[in-house]
Amino acid sequence: MNLRCGECGEKKFEARNVRGDFYTPWRDFPRAYLTKDLVLPVCGNCGNYAIVDDEAERIDLAMEASVRDQASQFIDIIKSKANINAVKLASLLGVTPEYLSMLSNQKNTPSYRIWNMLKLVSTDPKKLTLELDPNWDIRKENLLLRA
Repeated sequence: MNLRCGECGEKKFEARNVRGDFYTPWRDFPRAYLTKDLVLPVCGNCGNYAIVDDEAERIDLAMEASVRDQASQFIDIIKSKANINAVKLASLLGVTPEYLSMLSNQKNTPSYRIWNMLKLVSTDPKKLTLELDPNWDIRKENLLLRA
């Protein structure tokens, strides 16, 4: 590669798979994590990435595939840990079963809001039912600073 690093000025670039090492703002995500294979030119001196030619489009496609895969995994984790079906999960999340199915099958890309909710609930699915319980009373939980 005949590139010069914009950070350190060196020309030592190598093609490297950045899966698992690449975090970046993406669409409405403040920071997205790349879980799919993507080879980019990386400066051997300082580690910066060179984004040239079609790399921006390839990054976008890899990030979209990563976010879809993560959402699908979060849904599987929630359904397994909470022992609920997709229809019940969709109802608790406030989405349609069809939309949840599209996310689960990686046919649609979730917004950051939905992805983040899935991520948080997948760590503790009991919170999903607790926080959405119609009998839950915020006053009893003593969460408000001012009443």
